Amino acid sequence: MKKILGISILSVFALSLFAMPALVSAATCAQQCDQIYGAGSTAAIACQTGCTNQGTACYTTCQTTYPTGGPTLDACKKGCFLTAAPITASTDIEALVTAVARWISIVVSVIAVIFIILGGVSYITAGGDAEKATGARQKVVYGLIGLAIAALAWGAEALVRSFLALK
Repeated sequence: MKKILGISILSVFALSLFAMPALVSAATCAQQCDQIYGAGSTAAIACQTGCTNQGTACYTTCQTTYPTGGPTLDACKKGCFLTAAPITASTDIEALVTAVARWISIVVSVIAVIFIILGGVSYITAGGDAEKATGARQKVVYGLIGLAIAALAWGAEALVRSFLALK
């Protein structure tokens, strides 16, 4: 259990360090159109029209805007399916870090409280058996460690904010 919890925490920390910069550097839909078709070209502008009108009526809007068909209609339809980056600013990172830290602390807190309760019940029902009592004490200690980790999740949020120079 300790190994699984440790690996989970390290994984979340590693993802927060390496995945977020990749998400921030992802291009918006309009930037993707410029990269595919060349900035300012008629195909890029048509593609951006598709980006603007994404949704169920996007194809209809493209056919209405570019009735002659051809490459501009195809570019507009391509823009209907391009997706923008999920994170485009540092405030988006702040919101993501806050949400992840809160979810981690909630999940770990619930698991820790369950461990403490199970440890208490096990200790009461140990009936003088030294091995069962030791196991029960370990469960309580693991639960307390889990609560400490949950508290550290809030600290990790502040740490990431300081790295990103967010106030």
